This record gives sequence, C-alpha cells and structure tokens, in this order.
Amino acid sequence: MGENLKSPIELEIEHKKHLPWGYIIAVVAILVLPYWIGRNTALLYTSIPKISSTYYLFLGQFFALISLLNIILLIAVKNKKLAFILFVIDFSFVQFLCGFCFLKTNFYDSTQIVFGDRANLANAVSIGIISAIAAFIIYLLFELIAYIIISRQSKLIWITQTKYNWTFFLFWQIIVFFITYNLPIVWQLIN
Repeated sequence: MGENLKSPIELEIEHKKHLPWGYIIAVVAILVLPYWIGRNTALLYTSIPKISSTYYLFLGQFFALISLLNIILLIAVKNKKLAFILFVIDFSFVQFLCGFCFLKTNFYDSTQIVFGDRANLANAVSIGIISAIAAFIIYLLFELIAYIIISRQSKLIWITQTKYNWTFFLFWQIIVFFITYNLPIVWQLIN
C-alpha cells in the first residue's frame, strides 16, 4: 500500500512537461533539409530546362498552392495523419524549390550569379511561390473580416460556410495569379 498512485490529471501534466524532441527534429528537418538540398543542387547543377517562364511561374504557384491546401486539410479533415503526410511531402518539395531558386529578399542577384542567362526561370518560380502565399494571406484576411462583419441572421452568411471557403481560396489564388502575370515588374524579372 506504500505506492503513490497519480491521478489522470497529474499524469497528463507530467506528460506535457516532456518536450516532444522527435517532433521538433522532424519540423526542423522539414524546414531546413529540403531547402539546403535544393540550394546545393542549384550550386552543383546550375542548369534549368529552358521552358517558357510562364510555366515556371505557374509551377511555383501550383506547388505552394497545394502545400497551403494541405494546411487547410490539416484543420478540416478527420484523418490528420494522411493530411500531415501529404503536407510534409509537398512542403518539402516547395522548400526544395525555394532553395533551388534562392528564394530570399535579394533572390534576383543570387539567381543572376548562379544561373546566368536562365536566372529568369528561377525568378519565375520564386515569384509564383510568393504570389501563392500573398493570395493565401488575402484569403485569410477576407475570411476573418467576413466572420467578424457578417451576422448569423444575414443573407450573406453563406460566405462563412466551409463548403464555400474552398471556392474563395481558389478564387483568390486565380486572381493573384492573373495580377502577378500582368504586372510589368514581374515580366522584367522573368523575361
């Protein structure tokens, strides 16, 4: 009878005190390792297939879009493991693209040094990724404002429903793609 039995609450508190080192290492690996591999690949093989820069702009935006959709899936679906695996795979690929295309604040100078006359193609991928993230931020702001402004009795309540959120997410991605595609400064960087 000398045993000290702990209550479920004490066990949970004790369990939460331990850092999940496996998760921390996995997150750091997902963030850093693909970027580093992409950067080293760019430095070793300084060649990009010569295809229209519009395709590369779309490629960057598409893979960033899929990664952002997986974030929404992580929140929305019940099968979190599958959504997390899809997110990790796609986000790793996007990180690889970011590393390969030297996505940072002065990516234009970096790509000129590494890729030379094909720097515009790496710039197109970088701009595609940036535009997808910008569209995601616009979408989040739109939804947040809609949730704050629209009351439950309003006829516009359908805007806040989950089944229409996917439509708005894709709508903002398409709008931002066309805006990006038609900006003169973008064409200076990718042509």
